[in-house]
Amino acid sequence: MISATAVTQGCRVPAGPRAAAPTPQAGSAAPLYRFHSGDRLVYDIDYKSTGSTNFAALFQNQDAGASEQQITGEVQATHFKSSLQGELSVTVLGNRGEDFKIAFSLRDSVARLNVNGQEADQQAATIAADLGRGVLAIVDPTGKVVSLRFDAAAAEFSKTYGRAVLALLQFVLPKDPAAGIRQWEASEYDPAGQYIARYEAEASPSDAATTAIFKKTKIRYLELSDASEQGKHEVPTVITPGGQVQAVFDLTGGHLVSLNGTDSQITAIAGKTVGSSETTIKLNLKETQTLSNQDLRAIRREGAQREKSAAAVPLFVKPSEHETELRIARAELREDTTESLLSALDRAEAAAGTRVDETTLFVKFRALVYLHPESCRAIAKTLSRADAAGLSMRVLPAALKAVGSSAGQNAIAAAIRMRGDDWPALSKLIPNLAMAESPTVTAVRTLRDLAAGSQVPEVVSTAELGLGIMARSLTSESPGRSAKLVDLFIKWIDAASSESETRLFLLVLGNAGSRRSLPVVRRFVSDHSPVLRSAAISALRFVDSEEADDLLISALNSESDPEVRLKAAFSLSYREMNRATFDAQRKSFEADADERVRVSLLDNLWKARQSFPEVVDVVRQAAAKDASKEVRKAASQLLTGQ
Repeated sequence: MISATAVTQGCRVPAGPRAAAPTPQAGSAAPLYRFHSGDRLVYDIDYKSTGSTNFAALFQNQDAGASEQQITGEVQATHFKSSLQGELSVTVLGNRGEDFKIAFSLRDSVARLNVNGQEADQQAATIAADLGRGVLAIVDPTGKVVSLRFDAAAAEFSKTYGRAVLALLQFVLPKDPAAGIRQWEASEYDPAGQYIARYEAEASPSDAATTAIFKKTKIRYLELSDASEQGKHEVPTVITPGGQVQAVFDLTGGHLVSLNGTDSQITAIAGKTVGSSETTIKLNLKETQTLSNQDLRAIRREGAQREKSAAAVPLFVKPSEHETELRIARAELREDTTESLLSALDRAEAAAGTRVDETTLFVKFRALVYLHPESCRAIAKTLSRADAAGLSMRVLPAALKAVGSSAGQNAIAAAIRMRGDDWPALSKLIPNLAMAESPTVTAVRTLRDLAAGSQVPEVVSTAELGLGIMARSLTSESPGRSAKLVDLFIKWIDAASSESETRLFLLVLGNAGSRRSLPVVRRFVSDHSPVLRSAAISALRFVDSEEADDLLISALNSESDPEVRLKAAFSLSYREMNRATFDAQRKSFEADADERVRVSLLDNLWKARQSFPEVVDVVRQAAAKDASKEVRKAASQLLTGQ
């Protein structure tokens, strides 16, 4: 089953009296584990774990005075308890290159699982049965688990449980024992991720010792980055470890004698705690065995069959974005349905003057839309008649946008079409549709129809600006669709009959942030109208091009109108700072006559202080000596973090 970790591998020789770890002689780099084919270690194992998760914290508003009243079954924490007792059999099957094949099996086990106060007897029995069918592991010479193969029919939750137990039992020795085993660190994995563990001998070394006592402490978890998803900002997950495990190791036999202690974790996403757990482990060697050749051949055949039937998995398997969303959504929605949530929303709308927790409703509807796309039709129907200033219009479009699915976008689009030229309602619906990460054909067509056919100027301009946002969202996944929209915006500019129309279409181009817009924008950067120059400069903020940087720097240096220079500073705030733009902004900060421009540039420079540390001195001098009171105030606030 699950693991005495490879570390518990080894063989023979029962534990002698406890003593401290010796320091090997220089050059004696023999591995401390003894992996001998046919050796079997049998341990008594007692594993207990408790914990909770609560993803609602990710969506809670920041209003400390907000009511905690819940409309319908609140987004509660999920609490769990589990335990596993039995015999853990660990058998060395042989080597694979420098690594070793180890078979783990749980025998005579009793598993218990309790979720939110309810016994999950069937799942517990499945875990015990699945792990009883054994786990084939690849273990390196230090005792680090490389990969696992569970029975092909094992349930996913059994595999997850098994990986958690195996990871906790992992005891990794130094790669070079000749360097000493008084203290060392190892990079390891568990189901939560990669971490650094510190090992320390508990007593002063003795060359005569046959066993040693060590303590293992998790120091920190490492952040994992996904370089394959360029341009996507991953919300940081921080895991804080706690607890300590004590191990007794047989230096003569080269195996683990016992492992006892606790392990705890606190998990935070985006700075908000969403989960915690504490686990205790008691593992004690019961007996050592040596298999007969016949028995060893039989278990090797089973291992060979397992290699054919089951894929190898590491201890840490990073969940996909979809798997993570499913887990969060299920925890949020719990037993609620489309009908129960819409009824709760109706009651909240009718409770005039009563404060309700909109965050809870948003979280619930977001989970509903993610798990049950078919609910979007009923939500669209509700939006078609909802009060433009009411709770439904605040909660439902935001939940649909947050999921961003085709069904969610189509629901907002359907509601938009049913509202006609109802500007108060459309002012809420259009932005939520426009900001979908992957705009559907239906969503784009809906805003194009509004832009072309509405009789309300506010509706037309908002739809046009929304199309610009959609064009930028489509740049990576559908560049052809994005280019067609940008070409449409350029045609609008060419056909514009007034300065106000031209300005609006330049802003639409700015939302698109396409390089295709550069020839048009360049033309208006030098227009006689400061209004159009300002709009053109603003339109450069998202354009990924060195030419855009050059045009913005030129505006800072030579533009006569301070409003245009202010827009240049504004556009530069959206762009990654490089040496050229840094030097230009610093020079303009020191020379510009308009204090609004200088304050804006100072803020830009301050944001780049990690890449350009000299900014700190610039801001300090500004706070102490600048001639402008507003600049001194802004600089002081930056330094104090206000």
